[in-house]
Amino acid sequence: WRLPFLLSFLLIGVGYYIRRKVEETPVFLENAKQAGAAEKPKALAVLKDRPGTVVALILSWAAPSVVFYICVVFASSYLTNNLGFDKGVTFAIVLIGNMASVFAGVMGGKLSDRIGRKKVFIIALVGLFIAVASLFPIMDTKNLLMIAAVIVLALSSVQFMAGAMPAFFAEAFPTSMRFTGSALGLSGGTLFFGATTPFIATWLLQTSDGNTFFITLYGLVIIAVSSAALFFLKERYNKPLDG
Repeated sequence: WRLPFLLSFLLIGVGYYIRRKVEETPVFLENAKQAGAAEKPKALAVLKDRPGTVVALILSWAAPSVVFYICVVFASSYLTNNLGFDKGVTFAIVLIGNMASVFAGVMGGKLSDRIGRKKVFIIALVGLFIAVASLFPIMDTKNLLMIAAVIVLALSSVQFMAGAMPAFFAEAFPTSMRFTGSALGLSGGTLFFGATTPFIATWLLQTSDGNTFFITLYGLVIIAVSSAALFFLKERYNKPLDG
């Protein structure tokens, strides 16, 4: 693991190069030109002007964050510690799921330009619902093919949603607060829901004497919350950002 960790430092250079070379969007340049010497908006002005939008985006991203940790982090632990699977087998299943999900991410982004961001989110949420509802019953069968299939479905649904997420989140805000607002939506969903899920899942498993029903219920409730949050977000995929 140390070699990949050390090699990851190369990404710092790649990221720095991209950030220095990438051009700002025409909408941003026009906004900056019009602003002139006017006072720049404060970094967190979006929390004052559009708190509801930020909260709705955070909640909309709760489902993929939670499902990712349930179906990857916690599921890997459950397969090895509770069902006795070899770690190499578990790693291979997750690897297959991640490889398949790459194509789902591309498809989600491309399709969102045709049918809209919210519809892509809804399709992904249906996939997440099916994956979470069937995850533990399928894992308990110890059927490797079925386990791999449900992990692929879960991760592909997450990445399908992620393909539409950047544009969907950015379109929710005006130019002056677009980056901060979308970043808060993504980071908030990951931090408040995704990062806490392994601990919540472990606690639910321990307090229920190994019953996975409550972990499944938790995942399904979060998916319902994300679905409800979409009703408070506008669809702007077919409208100009400077409109």
